[in-house]
Amino acid sequence: MKGLVLASALSVVWASVGAANPAAVSGIVRGDFDGDGILDSATLIQSERKIEISIDHGGSSAAAQVLEFGVDPSVQEAICQLPAKLTSTPQNCSPMDEPLPGCKLVPGAIGLTLSDGECDSIYLYWDHGASKMAWWRL
Repeated sequence: MKGLVLASALSVVWASVGAANPAAVSGIVRGDFDGDGILDSATLIQSERKIEISIDHGGSSAAAQVLEFGVDPSVQEAICQLPAKLTSTPQNCSPMDEPLPGCKLVPGAIGLTLSDGECDSIYLYWDHGASKMAWWRL
């Protein structure tokens, strides 16, 4: 894919953050991420050095998927500065006319945007092939 960085969002176990680096929930977005008609939720957790987005797939007994991003303007998997903001966004399966792997346009499904007002935003979408959230950015 030219001009587009794509990464599969990895499911990891959420480790607790030490007292020297407190984390705080700073936003929750609810919506149907995968288009199954069941409400899902994404929780934004910010600390001094990293951003975590915990994806709870509604109706599933599976553990939450946690996506981690850094805070560093020189890293692709990071935002430039804090605070970050998580918002819902319409699905876009072909940014810059390049199809995203596993992305399907499903009526009622939404995507997410992680932004800081400085760097290019990070966009999250449901990868139907992998059955988890994935992300891309310009």
